[in-house]
Amino acid sequence: MTMSDDNDTIAFSPALEESHIYPLVRIALIAVGGLVLLGLVSLLPGLEVLFGGFEISVSAVLLALGTYLVAGGLLAVAGRVEALVADSLEGPQRVVEDTGAIAKYLFVFVALLVAYQGFAPALVPMVENVAAAWVYHLVFLLVTLVPVALIARRLHRSLDPVTDLITRGLLDSRTRRTGEETEIPVESE
Repeated sequence: MTMSDDNDTIAFSPALEESHIYPLVRIALIAVGGLVLLGLVSLLPGLEVLFGGFEISVSAVLLALGTYLVAGGLLAVAGRVEALVADSLEGPQRVVEDTGAIAKYLFVFVALLVAYQGFAPALVPMVENVAAAWVYHLVFLLVTLVPVALIARRLHRSLDPVTDLITRGLLDSRTRRTGEETEIPVESE
């Protein structure tokens, strides 16, 4: 990875190293293995009959546990994905860092969406006994706005540098094709 403010291009530089991939594969295997086990448990005969008298169904509890595995796995890899993306790009440091952060916040956002859908069957009935059901939805709405705001901040912060990079790339390809030199205005901060 080359992060330099002098570099006026951004390029993909595969940085697939064991230190990047091993933890991602390990977390994915833990989540998949846990989901397989939960699937097998859900097939056990008599679960709903023996535990059917509770307010929350066995399938809702198993779904919540599976959601925990998936959402937890997404959250666990978010920081590692940020490093992988940042290490896979060459270009201005600010753009590289923002791109990695955006990838991380996207993983956090998806984890929150998974949690919202997967925990609902188990948690909404419990919340309804204590407060109105809208509390569950409001809490997830407010929490999920955080990664969206962080993504928006990073996109805004990188707008001018990325615009310059794309403009330079387009004009450089035109120059190579036609042989005409074009002066590119550079916006500074």
